[in-house]
Amino acid sequence: MNNRLNSQRGLGLIGWLVALALVGFAVLVGFRLGPVYLEYYAVRSSVRSLDKDVDLVSKSPGEIWALLDKRFYLNDVKAVRKEDVKILKRPELTIISLDYEVKRHLLGNVDVLVSFSDKVEIPAH
Repeated sequence: MNNRLNSQRGLGLIGWLVALALVGFAVLVGFRLGPVYLEYYAVRSSVRSLDKDVDLVSKSPGEIWALLDKRFYLNDVKAVRKEDVKILKRPELTIISLDYEVKRHLLGNVDVLVSFSDKVEIPAH
């Protein structure tokens, strides 16, 4: 009996199938959620790029949204709507808050809901 235990090494067939299923599920989740996070980084960089706009202090919230909307269009951002963006103007500071959710189909009848929230404070130049 002791000799038999020493001769068994590595994973058996069922062990390999379980490991393969887990790796496959992780790859599926990565393929489904990867674009969601890439889009979030595009949203974040679009909002942060407003810091380079010297004339931002003189713009109204509607004009700031128009600038953001153009940047979102160029970066192929489709998840953020006007209702998801709050723009607060102060003489010395512009605060842009984002709060949105993205729902993606995972498999079968299982969906994934990812919530994003970000706040950017842009000082007057």
